[in-house]
Amino acid sequence: MLAQLLLEHGQGHEAAPVLEPFRDEPDPRIWFLLAQAYFAGNQLEKARELAARAVAWHDAQMKRGWTGAWDRDEATEVGQLHDELVARLEGEEAVVHDHAQRGRLIAHAVNFKLLAGKLTAESPRIAPTLRLGSIEETKALGEKLLAEGKTAEGLCQLATAELRRERLSSAISLFEQAREASPSHFGAAFGYGAALATEHENHFGLVARLPASDAPEALQRIVPDWPALTRAEGRVVCASALPLERFFLALAERGAVMRILPMDVRPVDLPELQELAGERADDDHRSFAALHGLASDRIAVASIGELLDVTPEGWTFAHELAHLAHGSMPDSVAEGITALFQRAKKHRWIWRQYQLRNENEFFAVAYTDFLLLKYGFELGREKDDEGEMQRVFDFIAGLQAAPPPNAG
Repeated sequence: MLAQLLLEHGQGHEAAPVLEPFRDEPDPRIWFLLAQAYFAGNQLEKARELAARAVAWHDAQMKRGWTGAWDRDEATEVGQLHDELVARLEGEEAVVHDHAQRGRLIAHAVNFKLLAGKLTAESPRIAPTLRLGSIEETKALGEKLLAEGKTAEGLCQLATAELRRERLSSAISLFEQAREASPSHFGAAFGYGAALATEHENHFGLVARLPASDAPEALQRIVPDWPALTRAEGRVVCASALPLERFFLALAERGAVMRILPMDVRPVDLPELQELAGERADDDHRSFAALHGLASDRIAVASIGELLDVTPEGWTFAHELAHLAHGSMPDSVAEGITALFQRAKKHRWIWRQYQLRNENEFFAVAYTDFLLLKYGFELGREKDDEGEMQRVFDFIAGLQAAPPPNAG
């Protein structure tokens, strides 16, 4: 087929005129080919319309029990094209929302957190305060909001207080009530997912395995929300930060801060990050408003809903702090990270794809992997036989002492 050959040889934009006379034929493979051709020609709306038509046809056939709708590779290609188009046109959060509407998400904690991202990206500020309060302050705020008739807002505060008290059943119930009161309240949706994850992944049990440490004065300057933290939250902050203690003074002197945000606060609600409101990351189309961790030159943030997650997919606070610290490292250390990153690009199969986007992500992801091993947790993947990962972990371990280690 001429159109197929044009697509295979990178001339997809020339395939569209060939296929357009057949776009109304009841053949999903033609719809898919034409969607690819439109995509190649940057006609994204037209491409999405046809990709959605092909995906809907496949879903309908599968519901009828016909497993021959597409073979697995075809189904994957159609789904990937549709997801990419949705992400480009509406943002990454809309992909999860689309899957939910199609009934393709299971009721799992991560999905509720991802669905909350869609609500967050579309929402204005809803938080009554931008400052993280203690459990007692959060509970009092919730009661005040309820007395004012602000049901979802008040229940979200009360649920957050219960979650931080380790009363998971009560927290889940209150977040559910908040979601029922206001389905668009992203704090309630995100908190519900966070509470489910805390319960299912035993976050409090994992955090209890971390060492109890005192926070140095310089760390408390960098983390202005330190006085509001519980003992468990303080453990995570210290465990995340102390291997980078060498850089605390430099961070504090340049006024850098690492904020911990309440459940219903978006990064772009902060004055320092308001310029990112309405913007999306160029590489993966995520809305900055919907991120639960973000770092700029002098401020980084992590949500309280992610703080206690120390699984291989967690450590959000540590990841963002690593970004912040990276900007305060002396040239000798920064050059070592650059050398390791360049070396990693020659062994791409060892590293996570996200990690190889740039040297900042390379270091931040490597740092959280280092923490997993340092505190006796599972890494979540196999270490390489060549010793490349260990070389990076040795470098990070050496950051706790001077002079800086040689990246080799």
